[in-house]
Amino acid sequence: MTSFFRGLIYIALIAGVIVLIQNTMDEPGTVVMTWYGYEITTSMAFIVAAFNIALIMAFYVGRLVAFVLDIPNRLRSYASHRQDRKALALLAQGVDALTAGDGKHQERLALQLTKALPNEELAITLAAHLNPTAERLHLLLAKPETAFMGHVGLLREAAARDDWAGVKFHAEAALKKRANSPIVQKQLFEAHLHTGQFEKSLSLLPKLRKAEALGSKAMLVEAAVYLHVAIAEKANNPTTALRQAQSAQKACPHFVPAALFRASTLLGLGKTAPAERVLSEFWHTCPRYDVYQKWWQTIKGESPNMANDKLWKKVSQMLEPKLSHPDEGHIAALCAGDAAMELNDPERARDMFMKAFRQSANKTVLRKLALLEQRMGDEAAASDWLLQAMEAPELAQPGDKVLAAYQEFRQQYGLDGKTSNAGLESTSTTQAKLLAG
Repeated sequence: MTSFFRGLIYIALIAGVIVLIQNTMDEPGTVVMTWYGYEITTSMAFIVAAFNIALIMAFYVGRLVAFVLDIPNRLRSYASHRQDRKALALLAQGVDALTAGDGKHQERLALQLTKALPNEELAITLAAHLNPTAERLHLLLAKPETAFMGHVGLLREAAARDDWAGVKFHAEAALKKRANSPIVQKQLFEAHLHTGQFEKSLSLLPKLRKAEALGSKAMLVEAAVYLHVAIAEKANNPTTALRQAQSAQKACPHFVPAALFRASTLLGLGKTAPAERVLSEFWHTCPRYDVYQKWWQTIKGESPNMANDKLWKKVSQMLEPKLSHPDEGHIAALCAGDAAMELNDPERARDMFMKAFRQSANKTVLRKLALLEQRMGDEAAASDWLLQAMEAPELAQPGDKVLAAYQEFRQQYGLDGKTSNAGLESTSTTQAKLLAG
């Protein structure tokens, strides 16, 4: 309509220009024509005006004819746009249903999308995303363009039913399509862990975006993988096992099982002095009572006939730097009291235990005090310490959170209470063997 009015304005302007020329020119010119017996006399300006007006009218008549002829296409385009708007509305509802977790609504919308979209490939893809049934996901595998999404959907289904062999199959297939997909790499890593294939997990670690894939437990998981690779290597290649356990300690400095494993492996190889050094170095990094006990057993095993004063000197050399520490002094005092009691020095043992008690009144130190008083023949004092121990908290030590996280790791991947092909054992059995050497 705007073009029509624009045309009328053009015609009016042309007519105005012609009238102006006609009135201002002295000899505008005359044209005489004979048309079917009629003689027509007019001015040249009128002829020019008529010609221009005819051209303009022809242009707009042509536009009108084109518009009329294009009506069927416009109707088809309108119908297509209407269908697209409907599909977009269904997609918006689908996103809302996904956010809400409304499975039934997702299934209904997936069926509607399949019918609403003219593009069959797009319809199948979107329907599989909204309601990823096994049938729809397998349809995606048929085409290279949609195979990746199909494998990802199927591996998620397999993970939901703990089918880790299926997860591994689809993850490996998906990585052939997109080798750097963090989601698929994480799922393949999980599948290796659940199936006890720690060496494959270890080979996948450098490719993982650890912070994204493993979150706050990245250091612990990496250390645990190194440790279980070491456990698998211990029987056939203890040197490699020691190297892997050392890598576990580097990944997580307070990872107690790795230090105990290294010490036990060295003791098994008859290398007592290196085992003592490993435990001593780790104790200074992470002072713990169980690590001290392992170190003490190693010292006595290395030199069973060493005099008590020399044994106490070695104990003092290791524990002295930590005795005055505000947060770790009670651990050092507990260890020193334990050594003094074994060396038949009850007064020194009492002094050390009381020092530990003043810094941290925990069950372990209270029971040690009760045992000391019992050995000294004071049953009343022993009973009093035991009564206090019943209400006291457990001994808090560096590395406790790491050990708790490692226990969760073992439970998550089914490593407790069974022996896998990698030579894994339950936590209690492993800990006992590590401590016992």
